[in-house]
Amino acid sequence: MEKRQLPDGPNSRQRIHLIGRLMKAVKWATLFSQLCSVKGDSRTSLEAEAYASYMKANLLFEQDRNWDTALMNFKSARAVYEELGKYGDLENQVLCHERVDELEPSIQYCLRKIGESNLQTSEFLHIGEMEGPALDLFKAKLEVVMAEARTQQAASLTEFHWLGHRFPISNAKTRVAILKG
Repeated sequence: MEKRQLPDGPNSRQRIHLIGRLMKAVKWATLFSQLCSVKGDSRTSLEAEAYASYMKANLLFEQDRNWDTALMNFKSARAVYEELGKYGDLENQVLCHERVDELEPSIQYCLRKIGESNLQTSEFLHIGEMEGPALDLFKAKLEVVMAEARTQQAASLTEFHWLGHRFPISNAKTRVAILKG
């Protein structure tokens, strides 16, 4: 990516309009995230939180300020999408992996901008990692999503193949235990 500057002339109005639209998108994404945390299931809530973080980071990215906060939001969204990409049906996994790939250039650009602003990059290496109650809440939500995914997969698992032999599974708890392993 090339260095971004607020252009002079006719394009400056377009950029200001873009930033205004992004501000509205951040507002609605935040409201959607709050609504999903109250009314939605755990997977939907995590996806909405990741989307809200992504939109906040995009706004800061376009405003060319608060690179550390933008980086934190991009990394938070990437962490959620990486974890959600491990579970669920194939279509959702592909979608999550595409989103992670989409986030990587923005994260690299933020790291470069933080380095250019004469700040110590070592201070920002662990910004995206959550600490304390936020980490516990994230892990709890993620565990609920993983348990739901295992239960759904266990319902469809009737037998498994091992060393060329087929073994039927009749017990639901056994199915879940096999999927955990």
